[in-house]
Amino acid sequence: MGKIIKLQLGVTLGALTLLIGSGLAAAASPPAVAPPGSTLEQRIIQRKAERAITLSDTDTQRLIRTCPNAQSKLRLIQNGDVAMLKKRTDVYGAIDAKLWIVIGQLKLATKDTFPLEKQRLAFVDKTASFQTLADNYKQSLDDSLLINCKADPVGFKAMVDTVRLYYDQLRTQSGGNQDYVVNTIKPSLKNYSADLQPKTATDEGN
Repeated sequence: MGKIIKLQLGVTLGALTLLIGSGLAAAASPPAVAPPGSTLEQRIIQRKAERAITLSDTDTQRLIRTCPNAQSKLRLIQNGDVAMLKKRTDVYGAIDAKLWIVIGQLKLATKDTFPLEKQRLAFVDKTASFQTLADNYKQSLDDSLLINCKADPVGFKAMVDTVRLYYDQLRTQSGGNQDYVVNTIKPSLKNYSADLQPKTATDEGN
């Protein structure tokens, strides 16, 4: 069925949190999707409004001092994550392709495929949600690297908090997808497998 690749960014993001300041902003609600075609400046304004960050003078100076190093760490996260997310998407595509094949084989064997087709559609919805989150996550990573962090430390922290929030959503969605594959799709395929086995003379006589 294919191995589900686990997200591995928690430790790195945790180290980044220590670098720029611990804890999320007070406003920890999920970030909204940026409007299509929005500019970096527009997205910075949006994220600052969403996160509602207030920094003391000490925190501001600390961010200005440490943010270039933080952006270097974000670059490492970005480089590793683009490849990892693509692998995850490829795995989901392979699972969907296998489901299509099995459904086709069952139809040829005149078996009822409606339950499995429903499960496939649910899986497609789950993978689409994951892809949307992944796109938003990558956009927020890009923005956190493009922003002038020294000139706008509040905007930079808002972007980093947005990165972390999207990552948490990705991890939750990924876990849900894995659970669905392991506990719903795999048992169904196992139940259907007997229907696809060649019938022996004894079987046909029963």
